[in-house]
Amino acid sequence: MSSNSASLQGKAAAVSRQSRRIDGFVHNRKLRMAIDVVERIEADRRSRDPDSGWENLPWLIQYYPLLIKYFYHLGKVSALNPGIGGIGGLIGASKIKILKNLHSSSYAATLYIRFGIHEEELEKLVSEKFSGFPEQPLICKPDRGERSINVKKVSSFDELAVYLHEAKEDFLIQEYIPGPEELGVSCFRSLDDGRLEIAAVVRRILVKGLGDGVSTLGELIDAADIPESRKDRIRQSYMPKQLAVVPPADSLVMLSPVAALSFGTVIEEVHREDYPEGFARLEEHINAICINDEGVPFDGFNYGRFDYRAESLDALFAGHGKILELNGAAAMALHACVPGLQAEERYAIFIDFFDRMLELCRANRRSGKGRYLPLIFLYLKSRKRLHHTSVQWAEVSAALKEIRKMRIQLKREKRN
Repeated sequence: MSSNSASLQGKAAAVSRQSRRIDGFVHNRKLRMAIDVVERIEADRRSRDPDSGWENLPWLIQYYPLLIKYFYHLGKVSALNPGIGGIGGLIGASKIKILKNLHSSSYAATLYIRFGIHEEELEKLVSEKFSGFPEQPLICKPDRGERSINVKKVSSFDELAVYLHEAKEDFLIQEYIPGPEELGVSCFRSLDDGRLEIAAVVRRILVKGLGDGVSTLGELIDAADIPESRKDRIRQSYMPKQLAVVPPADSLVMLSPVAALSFGTVIEEVHREDYPEGFARLEEHINAICINDEGVPFDGFNYGRFDYRAESLDALFAGHGKILELNGAAAMALHACVPGLQAEERYAIFIDFFDRMLELCRANRRSGKGRYLPLIFLYLKSRKRLHHTSVQWAEVSAALKEIRKMRIQLKREKRN
């Protein structure tokens, strides 16, 4: 069978599964109610902000129907990626420990900085690791961070010192890969042959601007065609001096240093049937780099998403991209976040991914490679981590109130 025929059959099977799941929503009352809640919240927000969409909702609201459907299965997720900390990469996993399981040639040069290090020692380490700094900027981010919180681009030792003094935990300093393409590659390990298979590839289109030689970076952000809330998140990723910099005329400026939905990033799916040979080459490359510098295979990794920066899609397929992060159990199926999809289509994609994840969890458990966690332990660990990042905990609390309010409203409407 040709690779093109196989990819078309795979696509047809996925469409068939998705159609069955969409039909199943009608017969699952609780799931249907949860999806209705999300749709009404989205519509309510859009009535106040026409630019708002599903992809701009808080993550808890986005995942609410999945939490309803899979609540009693959540403890199984700890068996998904036994080789990744933070409950298989669900929350609080160390980014540097994950990267160390890959061959170092595959990911962006990264320096681990322990909390409490002195400024002089930091400057020495950075000078030794990144000889091009400060002419070439760097990215700073928490080692155990989520949702792109406290990610900053730094362009001087003074800015680096500010980040150091504001840091509340260990963090990473990473070379800045200009791209311009940022891509997400979701993979599952096959239960048949143990190889990693690509489930989806997406382009993450960052917010960009064109320098005119007069406008500051802050003014270019103000002029960007994105909701004001996204602009605020982008501004927070820069320091005041950086916002006052005037980019050269006719220069393409990556306004958002982070390709996250909360920063205004737009998702575009890359389909396997359009690039069957490219997908096959990338699959080979990913399996080859999941062996660290000592030759030890990354056997404890079964599902996740590689976040790449590359010059082009062709460069990615040729294995010339650089990995910024590898996210484990919490990695969102980003092709479900393409603008314009119906709610049923989105959740059919998510459910397809979650069902495959649970299948891997059960297989690992049967072979003794993973363990399940009591729900109370999972709740306490997640709550502790969310409290640690107070901004995220505030978002969770607000989202819960919004969900409760909409549930009450919908129930009242149905009674009447």
